[in-house]
Amino acid sequence: MRKMSKEQTTISHYLRDVGSRLGIADMALDERGLCVVQVEGVGRIRIEVPAASTFCYLAVSLMQVPAAGAGRDRLLTKAMTMNYFGKDTQHATLSLDSESAMLFLHAAFAINTLDARLLENILCNFLDVVGTVRAELEAPLLSQAQKAAALTDADRAVKAVSPLMGRDRVGSFA
Repeated sequence: MRKMSKEQTTISHYLRDVGSRLGIADMALDERGLCVVQVEGVGRIRIEVPAASTFCYLAVSLMQVPAAGAGRDRLLTKAMTMNYFGKDTQHATLSLDSESAMLFLHAAFAINTLDARLLENILCNFLDVVGTVRAELEAPLLSQAQKAAALTDADRAVKAVSPLMGRDRVGSFA
């Protein structure tokens, strides 16, 4: 078993504090510097601090990208448009994993700027953004009737009862 870096130990401690406040048992980095939490209505959020890094990374897979065709073109154009200066992603970044053809939303934060409360706020705000971004990305692929339902579903997902959702937060995750 490898010894955790100072940065990994710091974030792991913060995650334990956050998990304790939110009622999530065993929320901490593992020996690889990784913590994965399943969040109702959002999916799995990946929290990672690589061994030689001074950054904490957050990532959520949003959707499978179609292999080809107009739907793929519309989706990737929408993703790139949303990425422009981070305006529509609250400064998180959309990216395509070419091996899995999955579209991800991710963000990075300097560990020396974080404390447990700020990390909790960042996580909650990031999860709020996931619901909004997912709905925006799905919209070009849907009919008009499906678009209205998708936005309603996204609102429900954001308001879902979950330890990381629906809490009072301050500031933006960016």
